[in-house]
Amino acid sequence: MPVGYEDPELVQGNTRPQFLLASMLNEILAAFDLFHQRKPRRPPIIRSGLENLAFNREVWGTVRNQFVSAIEFIVQGRDLDWEKLRGVGLTGNMLEWKADLLYSFLGLRKPEGRQMPQPFPVATPDARREYEAGKPWFPRVWKCAKSLFGSLIETLEANSALRAILELLKEYIEGTEACLVYIQEGAPS
Repeated sequence: MPVGYEDPELVQGNTRPQFLLASMLNEILAAFDLFHQRKPRRPPIIRSGLENLAFNREVWGTVRNQFVSAIEFIVQGRDLDWEKLRGVGLTGNMLEWKADLLYSFLGLRKPEGRQMPQPFPVATPDARREYEAGKPWFPRVWKCAKSLFGSLIETLEANSALRAILELLKEYIEGTEACLVYIQEGAPS
């Protein structure tokens, strides 16, 4: 149950900020699923011989399970301190703005709901997702995700299970990003 916030609606949970945070994490998960799908759907920047660095399925499977756990934490309101979340801009207009950025990067409409659907529909790896064509969307989504995860991490206690999960997710994004930058900058073939 969320703690530390004066707004009774937030203390009770199942609010717009909680729904929007869960939805944003869910969309980032779906974007990563799309990124890790078979070759024809992958970005055209991958060189042969280096694909396994960026698209390691075993590592992604482990990370994906942690992603789902993070979404479940948000859906259930576990480890959340709404006063701290407000302090880092993860409620109200700031959260709406951050959601606008994420969904516009993906060419999607931001969810309009005010309450968490029960059960919350977590993205599945085989779900058909399409994002706007053109410039690769994944670097923008990764930056948005790292910012979101960083803000969430700041609000959590050092021994929080959600904090450990978010730190793992952030490190995974940074590692994948570094791998693709290495490939783009002309890794030896």
